[in-house]
Amino acid sequence: MTDITATARTLAANLKGEDIAIKHVQALDLLAAGAGLANRHVLSKNDSLPAIKRVNIRLLTTAATVLAQHDLLRRHKIVDATAQVLMPELASSGMVELDEYDFRILPHEAGNPDLFLQTDRGEKFVAKLCSGLYYTRYETDRSSKSMSLDQGNSLGAKILEAKAKAAKSDEISEEGLINEAMYEHFGEGTDLRWEWWDYNRGEVSKTINAINSDLEDFGLELDDEDWLSALEDPICEALEDEDDSTPRDLLDRFDLCEAIFLIKAEGYTIDEMISSNRSWADFADLHVGPELQYPLSRMGYSIADYRKISGNRNEGEDLMRGLKKRSERLVSPEKLQEMVENACSQNFLFVLYAIMPVQDLIGLDLSKPLQFSDAAIATYNPYAGTFHDAAKTGPITMTAKDGELATGDIGYSPDGICGFVHSYYRATITNPKEAPEAPAPKAPAYA
Repeated sequence: MTDITATARTLAANLKGEDIAIKHVQALDLLAAGAGLANRHVLSKNDSLPAIKRVNIRLLTTAATVLAQHDLLRRHKIVDATAQVLMPELASSGMVELDEYDFRILPHEAGNPDLFLQTDRGEKFVAKLCSGLYYTRYETDRSSKSMSLDQGNSLGAKILEAKAKAAKSDEISEEGLINEAMYEHFGEGTDLRWEWWDYNRGEVSKTINAINSDLEDFGLELDDEDWLSALEDPICEALEDEDDSTPRDLLDRFDLCEAIFLIKAEGYTIDEMISSNRSWADFADLHVGPELQYPLSRMGYSIADYRKISGNRNEGEDLMRGLKKRSERLVSPEKLQEMVENACSQNFLFVLYAIMPVQDLIGLDLSKPLQFSDAAIATYNPYAGTFHDAAKTGPITMTAKDGELATGDIGYSPDGICGFVHSYYRATITNPKEAPEAPAPKAPAYA
């Protein structure tokens, strides 16, 4: 049994050594709080200091806060000194170490988790807890269905728009713009705080309870709610820092879009459409201007070739001079005529069409040639909702000068118009590898 008065004097003397002066009654208040008693008056009813199995860190911290005048270092010293006179074994052991949890704590820190978490030991403990927790912001639910083709078209259009915007400025990151497009499409992903309350908080609580079982031997106890509240922010921040998932992780090979290469000169799509002089697409009576001349040249035909095939004698307007045509025709004259006569619209474009994985768009360099592994060649009016493909061939390589890559989000999508069997149009688009440079010829050897 320990004399109360003697213990109070010891406590006051120990604190004086730390340059903290307290009165005898204040020492009694600290001892009462650490013993879990309401106040010093309850303590004075006893002849000796009651035996305790653990220090009531919560009450002790409250009492120490007043005396420390909200100075954290002074409070630290008051709590530590009081705990050691109440349970002398703490003075000899000092640091409590639980290697299983990478948990090393001083007695006074048990009631002040915020103080503990400011130390290197606190950071290590948080890291240990996080090693047993899980958080991924963007994770594909494999049980869910792949996105619809319309959804793929919308996302694909955002990706292509991001690429086009980045290409116009060296100060804009293409990757950053694509990520923004993905964030806009998929949303914020799994909420970190929701994950904390749904799962991670319960796992941390189990660890706190297990630690408390071991701390009983040292007369210490962690308040579950206080520690969980203090740990929430550092754990969530650490999990967020460790998470390297991006919205791209939500895409897989089965998330598809309609890839449409618009064979046209640079300019607004609606301004570059081919037109018929009749109210229907008449192959022999198309308006002969650059809107017809340019796409025909990209498909391997000149205006002279077209006139010879169709019998068209309309006067040409503003035709381009020196425009070279593709060396190999993409489509036969018969198929060319079939496409036009079945365009079902007075105005139309020539296009290449395929259904491809959305994720393949991300890696494309639109300034370089694009190679379709397979493609349908068609007439298309995205505004009137007409589409007719007459030939399917591959591989086909197109350059940035040949036209513009778009998705079915440009207007009425071909699949929405016709209702395709998707597998028939499945293809890939890549940037073909550049041929390696030929080695320099060796210098001739002279005898």
